[in-house]
Amino acid sequence: DNETGKTTNISERDYYFTESEGHFPERFTLFFKNQILNTNDSGLMDETISMYPNPGHDMITIRNSSNQVIQSIIIFDLQGRRVKAIPVNNSELENTFSVSLLPQGIYMIEVEGESSNIFKRLIKN
Repeated sequence: DNETGKTTNISERDYYFTESEGHFPERFTLFFKNQILNTNDSGLMDETISMYPNPGHDMITIRNSSNQVIQSIIIFDLQGRRVKAIPVNNSELENTFSVSLLPQGIYMIEVEGESSNIFKRLIKN
């Protein structure tokens, strides 16, 4: 706040002020920190979850090469309807499940991790 001389890190706390109605283009100066986001513990990432075979017909495998626990695997149709929930076995790197009863089409697979979710597109033929 150039008027009060107060500096506030708004990423740490909110800043409130009261001012009468008007136009004050010189009141504030914003500084942005240029940094790369740390991805060491950011949860599941697209490249750490693989799904095969795709297109698939009968059995599909999801492989988790991250150090994150998979909470759930859910299949959605393209209208967003939940089609199937897959039981997850976190003691294994791979979870294999049947899609043989699903009609041919395109589905979205949601892999829910501890702190993030990944979506994969499945083509069922």
